[in-house]
Amino acid sequence: MAIMLGFLFAFTFVVQQIHAECQFNSGLYLYNKAVLDCLQNVTLQPNEATVTVTELKKYFSSYAFRDVNLNLPGPPIGYGGQSVHIFDRLDEIAESATNLFDFYQDITELVGSLHCAHTVYQSACFQNMVMYTPYTFRFEIDPSTGRHRAIGSTGVWSAPDTTFGYRIINSTVLYINDLGLPIYNLDGKLNENSYTPEEAIVKWANQYESISRNPYAREEFARSYSYFIRPLYTYPIPKTFNQTFLYIDRVTGQAVEAQVPYMFRAMTNIPSVMSQCPIDPFYLPEQGKEQNSIRNTSRYEEVKKIMDSRPKDKKERTKYFLKVLKDLERKMHERIRDILVPFWREQKESLKKIGEKAVIKSTKKFDPVYKQALITPGKHISDPIIEKKKNAPSNIDDFIIAYMSDDQSLLAFYIPSQSLGIIRIPTFSPNDYEQFQWDFYQIVRIFADKNSRFYAKKLLLDLRYNGGGYARLPPIVFQFLFPQADSPIWPPMDVVQAPINSLRYAINDYYIKEEGTEDSEIQVDEKTGELITDYFQQEGYQRTTSIHLSGKEDTDNITVNLTKRAVFYAGHADKLREYSLDWQYFRSVHWQRKDVFALANGYCISACAVFAKAISAKKVGRTIALGNFGGVHNKARFNFGTAGGSSVVDNEYIEYLRDYWNYDESAFDGMAVDGTEFPDPFFRTNTLVTYVQMELYGQTPKTSQYHNEFYIYDADFHINWAEQYLDVIYEDEVLANSIYRRVIQELNQKLGIFQSNANRNSQGKGNDDTDAEIGCAAGEVFISTTGSLEDCKSLEDKDLHAVYGYKCSIEDDTARNIDTGEIETGEFIKQTSGCIFSHCQAGYNRENGKCVAAQLFYGEEESQVRPPYLEPTIPDPDPIDPTPDPTDKEPQPEPETPAKEEKSSNSGWIAVTIVFIVIAVILVIALVSVILYNIFSKRRLEAKNKEDLQRHSEELDEQRLAIAKERQRSKVEVNTNEDEDEKQRKEKKKSKGKHAIEDA
Repeated sequence: MAIMLGFLFAFTFVVQQIHAECQFNSGLYLYNKAVLDCLQNVTLQPNEATVTVTELKKYFSSYAFRDVNLNLPGPPIGYGGQSVHIFDRLDEIAESATNLFDFYQDITELVGSLHCAHTVYQSACFQNMVMYTPYTFRFEIDPSTGRHRAIGSTGVWSAPDTTFGYRIINSTVLYINDLGLPIYNLDGKLNENSYTPEEAIVKWANQYESISRNPYAREEFARSYSYFIRPLYTYPIPKTFNQTFLYIDRVTGQAVEAQVPYMFRAMTNIPSVMSQCPIDPFYLPEQGKEQNSIRNTSRYEEVKKIMDSRPKDKKERTKYFLKVLKDLERKMHERIRDILVPFWREQKESLKKIGEKAVIKSTKKFDPVYKQALITPGKHISDPIIEKKKNAPSNIDDFIIAYMSDDQSLLAFYIPSQSLGIIRIPTFSPNDYEQFQWDFYQIVRIFADKNSRFYAKKLLLDLRYNGGGYARLPPIVFQFLFPQADSPIWPPMDVVQAPINSLRYAINDYYIKEEGTEDSEIQVDEKTGELITDYFQQEGYQRTTSIHLSGKEDTDNITVNLTKRAVFYAGHADKLREYSLDWQYFRSVHWQRKDVFALANGYCISACAVFAKAISAKKVGRTIALGNFGGVHNKARFNFGTAGGSSVVDNEYIEYLRDYWNYDESAFDGMAVDGTEFPDPFFRTNTLVTYVQMELYGQTPKTSQYHNEFYIYDADFHINWAEQYLDVIYEDEVLANSIYRRVIQELNQKLGIFQSNANRNSQGKGNDDTDAEIGCAAGEVFISTTGSLEDCKSLEDKDLHAVYGYKCSIEDDTARNIDTGEIETGEFIKQTSGCIFSHCQAGYNRENGKCVAAQLFYGEEESQVRPPYLEPTIPDPDPIDPTPDPTDKEPQPEPETPAKEEKSSNSGWIAVTIVFIVIAVILVIALVSVILYNIFSKRRLEAKNKEDLQRHSEELDEQRLAIAKERQRSKVEVNTNEDEDEKQRKEKKKSKGKHAIEDA
């Protein structure tokens, strides 16, 4: 009690000080009315609310989903949600503003209610103020119900029981009331806002946690961090001063109701609230706009130094300024990472400790462009991390840390007994993205090489707590890891045509034209794959979102102008492809769908979500969700990826551009930049706003018209996992191993796919248990790892680039268990009747039932997309039935073992091919000889016939002549005979006359 009184006395003294100046000494205090009154007594300056809202509208006019939030897509596409007209709500906040604290807290709450991880508003006025709960919880899963029961635990305050006189530590907490009301009302029923601890956290997270639209992700982040630690620049201050706990005393076994106050902490000495967020000089009357061409004077010297260091040569100046702008983007990535993953430095430090035990350390392909940031854990969470480290054992059997990158952006683990390779990807924001690609290539090689000690028959991709990063990396990594996936791999996109967006794209278009595309993210045409050099100038289209709310006469409408749809692309800068060109397994399929597992807990944001959702959409692996599946979410769907939009922009980046413009407009010559489109600074310095600039769409025919941000990609399997306080921050191999073992256990129960090596050997199967695998998820296909299946060979021959295998007994890949929401499971049909199309060879897509060559995009080469060594041998032409094969199905991509297994087998095929070619050549020569012989024989025969015909004609002429002579001779003889006859007749007549005379 004496300690308690002493604490209260110290706090009362501070309160007496803050009534005059609202100042806080660095330290931890009880939160009460005195603190709140102090904060609310700070007044707004004239026009402060109007100026702030006006500038916010300029930024949010470029926000990709400003109109969509008016009527969010609901089931079966998305989660739906409360309608928010951002501009109208900002006007209401400005009109009702009475003090500085409530005004900025209302804006914070409004932006947080969008549940868009990328869209954040932070007021610098409260950057050093944090609210805490004095207790945290350790959660245990009730084996009979699956619900998560809470055990009281310490948080930032090491001994709250001693201070408050309770025994909550290590006692079961039954209920919490966040409004400080009694747990039960006078009727003996649960009072308003009385919930179990897990329900209370879910309710709070659904209202205030902005990290995701996925309720599981919001809860996981809240129960491991934000419910207990609430910075006031991100979360609203509690509505009451106390919580009410009902717990079972660990000593007496009695139910005890306790009033537990919230805690307020000043992270540093705060002489006044105004000292944390001074008025920008642009709005100070004594200085005025004319004297502030560079309006944030704190940046003047920095801008001057950079601009005065430019080379004199015009071309070199252009390159120099491009480097300056890229450095601005890098710093912006770091700021956004600080917002999305405020604990990333602490997480990186814990991963570094794991990496010290790695068998293989990263080999430098390139020197990092930027030095690694100094890692200093934040004061408000460093102590609990230190305590947690003390309890971590150091040695684990059957768990090897195989590889670690220098910047802790990639780790590889290996479980020998399961031949399981694990790639831990905590971020897509490495120190250097080329080095990241090199490290990823090295990890895949040690897992895919059958001669490696880490050869992995199955692969697990761990995406937990990945806050995203460079938008180019996920498609590059995905395309390398899953070459059999149908294109497009790069997502379609568009951008809102608004002034701030036009500034950025005008600069981007200019540098693409002047300096090329070598290290740029570009836009290419969806149909042709060709580069678009003036993307923002292309004719686009309009989109109108409407909603009619009850109680309103009129329908709310928001119309935005969009650029034309294009493909977000950086494949021309694909270093992974470049590094692996000489690898003997280049573009080969290493793991099929049934052997790939992707693990996420909902906190897979931005670029990570693009990667995770591609795995689900392209069906190249099984997706596994970690979360509270004990029933508190009432069977809500688990979206395997958070915030699938990309390309985030913040106001500080735009303000730097404006300051460079004001210092020297000539630096922007040729860029079509209109200086009048730059926004003015915010009324308070160090105000930070981030928003999604580019909206991405799905990469399949089914999803191509839907925003990736809102479309739900359901996880295949759910694991009921109890996330603990600070799990989001601290990692070690013990926790990692326990999670992976749990995944193995759960999948074994559902599918029976994992066996120990000892068990396999005892069954006489050695280490190759592939053919023994029976269990399958709906829609999967089993591909033989030793080549084409005999039963399916005839089907494969009909389409040389198609890969066939055995189907799962449940073919509908959308089939889900009604009770659990998980994908249905069955068994592979390893019979001829089970033969079914699985996927196309790398570089080919399934279209109209056949595999056709995929479209080449900007910078791609035929040999790199469709390597010649993977091309099948073309058989003798046979008549093919044009009727599509009845077993053909829509693409269900599954990894296939590389066709190029060994050099000896290649040599054999080459020899056979050569023999076949030689025989074919001989046959062709023989055929040609026969044809020529026939031609010459025919000609000789024709000549002989002609000669015979001529001779025969001459003989006929001779015969005709002889006949004619004979006839002539015969005619003379006839004439002679006729004369003699006539003479004889005359003589007879004369004789008769003579006799007649004589007679007379």
